[in-house]
Amino acid sequence: MTSVGTVLRREREAQGRSIEVIAQELCLMPSYLRAIEDDDLANLPGVFFYKSFVRQYAAALGIDANKLQAEIQALTAVSDPEPTIAEKPIRVPDPILEAANRLDLSSRNWLVPVAALLLAILGGAGIYAWWKRPTPADEAPVAVTAPVLAAVAATEPAATPDQPTVNVTTTTDANGVRRIELNLSAKETTWLSISSDGKQIFSGILHPAETKTLSGLEVARLTVGNAGGLNVQWNGKEVGPLGASGQVRVVVFTPEGFSILPGNTTTPPTESL
Repeated sequence: MTSVGTVLRREREAQGRSIEVIAQELCLMPSYLRAIEDDDLANLPGVFFYKSFVRQYAAALGIDANKLQAEIQALTAVSDPEPTIAEKPIRVPDPILEAANRLDLSSRNWLVPVAALLLAILGGAGIYAWWKRPTPADEAPVAVTAPVLAAVAATEPAATPDQPTVNVTTTTDANGVRRIELNLSAKETTWLSISSDGKQIFSGILHPAETKTLSGLEVARLTVGNAGGLNVQWNGKEVGPLGASGQVRVVVFTPEGFSILPGNTTTPPTESL
C-alpha cells in the first residue's frame, strides 16, 4: 500500500511544482508539507491538523482526498494510539482526604466541634448572601435607544472586506461575574478550534473576510492553525499578530488579559477526515 506522503510527492513532482510554492498557496509552512510527504507526524501539530493539511495539499494537487482515507487512517492509528492502562496517569489522593481516611472512626469526640464549625460556616455564608443580594436598582436593565446606537456607529471606522471592524466590550452577568467577548476575522484561510470550560464550542475553517464573534465567556482557549492569517479583538482591543503565517498557536483569554502559550505546536482533538 502506497503511503499518503509518497502519493502526494509523486504527484507534485509530476506537475513540476515546488513545496515552497504550494506552501505559499496554502498559507502553510514548507516544513509541514515536507513532514507530510515523509509521513512524519512527529513534526506536525497533531492528528487534527495533519488530516486538515493533507486535505488541503491533495486539493491543491487535484487529488481526491477520499481516495487516501484508508492510508490516512492506517498512519494516524499507528502515530496516535490509545493509551494503555499502564500509560494512563494514576490519580494521587489529596493529602487532606488521605489524612481524613486515617482518622479513627470509632471515636466520636470530633463530631461535635466539626458540626459546630460547619454550622458557623453555613450561617456566615447565608448572612453574606443576604447582605449582597441585588437590589431592584441593580437588576434594572440599561436601555439602549436607537439614537445612542446611531451615535456609536458614527464613531466607528468603516469596515473593509479583508478586516471587518466590530465593537467588542467586557460584559458582567447578573451574578457580577466579568465575561469576555471576542471577534475573530480571517485575512487568510485559517483553521480554528475554540473551547470554553473544557467544552469545544467551535471547530472549523474561516475563509478570508469571514468573521466569528463569541460573547459571555469566562475563559476561552483558541487554537489557530494559521496564526498570521487571523485578526483578533479581545474586549474591543486589537491583540496584534499571534504568530507567523502557517504557524500553530494556542491563546488563552480571560476578562483580565490573554496569554499566548509557549511553543508553536499543540495537539487538538482528533477530527475525522
